[in-house]
Amino acid sequence: MTDPRSLRITARVHAYPPAHNAGGEWMLHSMLRALVDRGHEVTVWLLRYGPIPHRYDLDGVQVIPFQSRIDFAAHARDPPGERADGRLARA
Repeated sequence: MTDPRSLRITARVHAYPPAHNAGGEWMLHSMLRALVDRGHEVTVWLLRYGPIPHRYDLDGVQVIPFQSRIDFAAHARDPPGERADGRLARA
């Protein structure tokens, strides 16, 4: 059963692990991973091209690379795969 208090959380950043291994990115990941552990759905949208061209999952955090060409604004308005309970279905 899904907790009705769970949230969909989005972060927009320039780079993200594992391709980018700076301290700030790993600190952000540790905070986002804790939110996933609490039952929230977390997605990171990258703002720059990077070496990983496809969507990936890192410890439950969904990462959408810039070059995947998914329109952020359209996705935010009408998320694909939305379930009856209003949460996104995992791709």
